[in-house]
Amino acid sequence: MNTKNFFNNVEAFKESWEEEINIRNSIRRKELSLISVVEKIEDSLDSDITRSILSIYKELPAPIRLNAEKFMRSLSDSKTILITLRIDDEEAKIAGYVKGGPLENYKLRSGTRDENWGKKNTAHMEWISIKPGYWGETGGHLLRLHFLKEARRRGYTFVTSYVHRNVIDNRINRGERIMIVQKYDPDKLDYYRADMSNSAIQYPGQS
Repeated sequence: MNTKNFFNNVEAFKESWEEEINIRNSIRRKELSLISVVEKIEDSLDSDITRSILSIYKELPAPIRLNAEKFMRSLSDSKTILITLRIDDEEAKIAGYVKGGPLENYKLRSGTRDENWGKKNTAHMEWISIKPGYWGETGGHLLRLHFLKEARRRGYTFVTSYVHRNVIDNRINRGERIMIVQKYDPDKLDYYRADMSNSAIQYPGQS
């Protein structure tokens, strides 16, 4: 790498970091609000939404995710649950998303055995993806709870996913009915099941 490219990269990183800080500060000062939206998928998804989702998918690596081909197919599957995180203004720019669908549509990590496989009572939630700057400012929480709400509306009894063990422990300590189905060491990226009949879970729009 030559000196010019090095300093260009440093400057680009600095600008990106400053933008993230400005976004976080705007959210904390309530100058910028985030909302979650259930996206309707029939034969296909709106092309603008698809481009935004794919851009985030390519930009942000996730520990566990579908390959690109399966990811694209899922965006035209009516059984897919897709929740987007949007900026609450006229443009409604997409800042993140969470996606999932029937458990039976997914290949789980080696070692994961789910007793509900084939019962069609479980929705599997993929990794939550949020653009830098918006993560950590309630966006992930909003997406997850809206996914749970939509899964229950569609008749699912359980939601499963992979997440780090300390996150699961924190949710259990808050009173959510969650159980670890399969532990993984040393990465501690465990497979858990949430019971949708739990009235203690507060969904978006509830007090």
